[in-house]
Amino acid sequence: MLYMVIEDFRGGDPAPVYQRLRDRGRMVPEGLQYVDSWVTQDLKRCFQIMECTERAALDNVDCGMERSRGLRRHTCRHFR
Repeated sequence: MLYMVIEDFRGGDPAPVYQRLRDRGRMVPEGLQYVDSWVTQDLKRCFQIMECTERAALDNVDCGMERSRGLRRHTCRHFR
């Protein structure tokens, strides 16, 4: 199933997130696959398409990981 994950960059600053991405990669947990992403023109919000067979893979992402990445998860929606 595909899910759209909407995340806000902490303080509207994407730089720490992109630095971590360059340094350590996406760090996607097992069972969850990154498909695609894009950001708003003002660089404050990120939209990601993620795929998993079980919703639990998405639900079990450590919330602390989002905080350490400088992101705040906004919502997840199944769209296929």
